[in-house]
Amino acid sequence: MIYFDNAATSFPKPPEVYEEVSNCMKTYAANPGRSSHNMAISADSKIMETRTRISKLFNISNTLNVVFTKNATEALNIGIKGVLKKRIMS
Repeated sequence: MIYFDNAATSFPKPPEVYEEVSNCMKTYAANPGRSSHNMAISADSKIMETRTRISKLFNISNTLNVVFTKNATEALNIGIKGVLKKRIMS
């Protein structure tokens, strides 16, 4: 498991971060997978693009194995439950 939450506490951020957040709010800030309007489709595409980039960076064969969580607690719970389930099933 890889944890990338230093952005929550780092300041200032590189200018590119502010630019992309602004771009997101203007072009694809919608609920992905919940609708078929253009902004939601763009959001879904951006998530898949990000999964693909992360997969390539870490040599992950299946892009759907890249999971985004809302916080560290959720990520840890998924990891812990996955390990426990694996041990129970073995």
